Amino acid sequence: MPCDSTMPSSPDPSIHRIGFLGGTFDPIHQGHVSLALEAANAFSFQRVLLCPAYQAPLRDDQPFFSGEDRLAMVESVAANYSVLQTYDYEIRKQKTCYTFETLQSVQRDYPQSKVFLLIGDDQFIQFDKWKFNQKIMEHFDLLVFNRNQDNSSSEDHCNFPKDKIHFLQNDFFSHSSTEVRNLIKRGLEIKSLLHPSVYNYMKQKQLIPSKAQ
Repeated sequence: MPCDSTMPSSPDPSIHRIGFLGGTFDPIHQGHVSLALEAANAFSFQRVLLCPAYQAPLRDDQPFFSGEDRLAMVESVAANYSVLQTYDYEIRKQKTCYTFETLQSVQRDYPQSKVFLLIGDDQFIQFDKWKFNQKIMEHFDLLVFNRNQDNSSSEDHCNFPKDKIHFLQNDFFSHSSTEVRNLIKRGLEIKSLLHPSVYNYMKQKQLIPSKAQ
């Protein structure tokens, strides 16, 4: 059954809607910010929670930046936008957290809200490998950022109720945290890829070599 590739109908203003964007944020970059803001606008989210992972479940390598620094960089971005809010649940736990566990915490904190999990199409393709993926779909909606011009490749991996999955075209930013880290290691310029608050934090904390500034 194909997934719903359209945005939901005009939301009921009486229902509080929250977007949840998790990730290692190693570091958070302009792409993350653009996606969060575009999702908030397109889906009428009252807020989007940005949740840095202590350690992503499907990744074996350790984050490049410390949990403290990654959280601080996310906080520096969120401070600039009323719709963005830092959610530090996983960093506070200081352990690998499965997404369903974190979403349960969000639902406890916002019991009257409808919560949407925001993921990329690359994550969606691997969604069948996620722990508790069925439970996620029972209790939450997915909003998938699609890099393709159509949703066909993503829809091929959809085995969940079509009314629980929504797609948003991702034309905002083509760079990744991996690219930012590689540029830092090579001493190349990264300023254009980062929100000014993140770049300033990195400079202040001497997290990037002077030649990369």
